[in-house]
Amino acid sequence: MPAPGSPDTQLVLENLAVIKTIPYFGAITPTPMKKWTIMAAMAIMFFHIASAQRTNRQEYSKIDEYVASVGPMQGSHLKTIVDSLTKRRTLPQADQVRAIYMWIANNVTYSTVGKRHPNNFNPTASEALNTRETTDEGYANLFKAMLDMAHIRSAVIKGMAKFDPRNIGKISEKWNKHTWNAVEVKGKWYLVDLAWSVGRTDRKFRTFTKAFTDAWYMTDKELFAMTHYPKDKKWQLLDTPVNKSVFTQAPIIRPAAVINEVYPVSAKRGNVRGKADTTKKMIFEVGNPDLIKSVAVSARTSERIPVKYTFQDNLMYLDVPFDAEGDYSFNIYINDDIAYMYQADVSKARKRPAPRPQAKAKSAQKSPAKKQIAENRKQKNESEKKQKEKSKKEKNTEDKTKQAANL
Repeated sequence: MPAPGSPDTQLVLENLAVIKTIPYFGAITPTPMKKWTIMAAMAIMFFHIASAQRTNRQEYSKIDEYVASVGPMQGSHLKTIVDSLTKRRTLPQADQVRAIYMWIANNVTYSTVGKRHPNNFNPTASEALNTRETTDEGYANLFKAMLDMAHIRSAVIKGMAKFDPRNIGKISEKWNKHTWNAVEVKGKWYLVDLAWSVGRTDRKFRTFTKAFTDAWYMTDKELFAMTHYPKDKKWQLLDTPVNKSVFTQAPIIRPAAVINEVYPVSAKRGNVRGKADTTKKMIFEVGNPDLIKSVAVSARTSERIPVKYTFQDNLMYLDVPFDAEGDYSFNIYINDDIAYMYQADVSKARKRPAPRPQAKAKSAQKSPAKKQIAENRKQKNESEKKQKEKSKKEKNTEDKTKQAANL
């Protein structure tokens, strides 16, 4: 999902003194320890992927309905809007944050012009409120301004975000520049991307399609680190921050992966290699297998091909087909929505050429000259064999004669 509405990791094994860092996509950097200890730690890490610290996606239907009833409040002052949404700050803090988030998502649209021409665009909170149109930076500024009025701590975070398979391994300061928020609720910090919540754009921000998703509201911080890279790493909110190369090489995550709790285990890098006319085994951790109703793949075309998948505990095994050679992107669909986007490097299948019929015929029959040589060699061997047997027999006879004379 490109920039606004764009997609949706690095998992870190926390609180294990035996390992300094285990990046979900990177190399292990252990302190001196036995190999079996490393392997045990890795096993623990993957076992806890699904149960890692995630936001509980609580039911927000009541507060969302209330926000819809408040309406756009066009022409109202910012404080009036905040007081209405938070019921003068009498709502629980989590509901106040959700109400402000939903109101912005419902009433402010994304500006593709502003994104393409940032020097000619004003991304302030007041401009976003007045025009009801802004960029990712404007969404972040407006969200923080409204949270400030509700006396809720938050931050505007600048950095880069990945939203297209062509971003895998290649990050552009121009096209991947992005802004989002962190918000504190009851002493705990969460990550929110309003621009990605409201809809999606094409790769170069020329068109915008409104399509709300709350996958990027208080998203799991490990998944967020897979798609967002802040200038200040502390805003990853991870005990061990993800480095830039891990972020760059990760696959593209879309909302369906977050909503259906699907996390990569074997396919941890966005570039996948394979051979044409074969399948690639890919493994994903699934928080709740009952959520998965269908899995499909599309590559080079929009046609979706159902793929075979099986479960073993919370691991989902996919057989992804590569039907043609070349470099191309492919998408994995979970329940009819894109969950992951990869870049494939598929080489031609190596096949042993069948022997030519003419070569078979030649090898099956020998030339007359070769036949004669073989026959002569055979006769010579037989003659030498007979001569040896004759000499041996004569020697035995001679020995017997000598023995008889001695007697």
